Order: sequence, then C-alpha cells, then structure tokens
Amino acid sequence: HALFRSDVGPMPHGLAITPDGSRVLVAGFGSDQVEAIDTSTNQMAWQLPVPQPHNLAITADGQTAYAASQKAGSES
Repeated sequence: HALFRSDVGPMPHGLAITPDGSRVLVAGFGSDQVEAIDTSTNQMAWQLPVPQPHNLAITADGQTAYAASQKAGSES
C-alpha cells in the first residue's frame, strides 16, 4: 500500500533518491520539470524547469543531480 501520495503532474518518468534519503527527485516529463519531494514532510521542496526530463541520477555525495532530457537540443 502507499505510504503517501504526491501530485507530481502528468507522466512522471523517473525518480532518484538522495543517498541520505532526504529527497526524492521526480522527472516530470508531462510538466517539463524536475521536482524534489522532502521525505521528512512529504511536501514539494523545489521544482526546476527541464524540458521533457526522462531519467535522473544523483552523485554519491548527494550534492549534484543530473536530468536526461528527451527534447532535442535542450540543455538545463
């Protein structure tokens, strides 16, 4: 069963969890943004515009996240 629900917009494609578990990043393909959910509050911590984000990766130290965009020629 679900522990909580969060509206992250249409067509979420991928997610990544920070090494310390404090954030879940969601690739919001349909909303053209990456969203971070604070796991201590289950609330949106921040949003960042990224055209058609698909997959996410976070560095081992949790300081940098990468988002792969499916939109040709885009950089974020």
